[in-house]
Amino acid sequence: MKLKVKFLVAAGLALAGTALWGAPHGRVALHTWLTSAEFKDISVTAPDGTVLFKGLPNLATSTKGNEGAWEIKDGAVRQTDLKATAGSTLSFGDPAWGDYTFKVKARKLAGQEGFILHVREQSPAQCIYANYGGWYNESHALETKGDYNFATPLKKAGAKIETGRWYDLEVTCKGTQVTMKLDGTPVHSNVEMPDTVLEDQPNKIVVDANKVRFPVAEDQWGIFFEDIDLSLDGG
Repeated sequence: MKLKVKFLVAAGLALAGTALWGAPHGRVALHTWLTSAEFKDISVTAPDGTVLFKGLPNLATSTKGNEGAWEIKDGAVRQTDLKATAGSTLSFGDPAWGDYTFKVKARKLAGQEGFILHVREQSPAQCIYANYGGWYNESHALETKGDYNFATPLKKAGAKIETGRWYDLEVTCKGTQVTMKLDGTPVHSNVEMPDTVLEDQPNKIVVDANKVRFPVAEDQWGIFFEDIDLSLDGG
């Protein structure tokens, strides 16, 4: 369950953001949401062809989230907890990696959604999602992770991930642009990602008076809340 609040900031006040880019860089991660899946043939390759990673992540040295059950079985890395959501992550690689292409062969074993690949990951709370079969297996999307612990969709397209079928997933990072492919076909191409995300601090609003977003009259001031909505979180 989550409470959604839409707010407007006036009088020269704005929400402070956390820089996502600087120089674009970050490691990668595997992630599932209410889904059991397995991954193999994993590689990360630089634009000049240099192989940055190839094989399966080492479960002992990779960074696991606070949910999920990861194992290596039959030449693939699996996540088997069907209840795991935001914390079902397995992060690996070098946070200093710059431009690269992240390729994975993935198969859904059971559950409600598909697969999520993280790129440009500084932490599981600050990265870019390539979400295949999200929103109860209805959409593919590129998202920025942040926004008070919620991912913010940037692009969506109607889609579905089938259970038991192997898919070729591919995400390419080039500068501030990201391309997402499924079975060799572009889903979202050269999407310009935003340079900031809201700080991952639940229940906290940070105000920076030096970052003016909306010009207002001198006799106007305040922070205005509207469209408050309490709803079940469908992922």
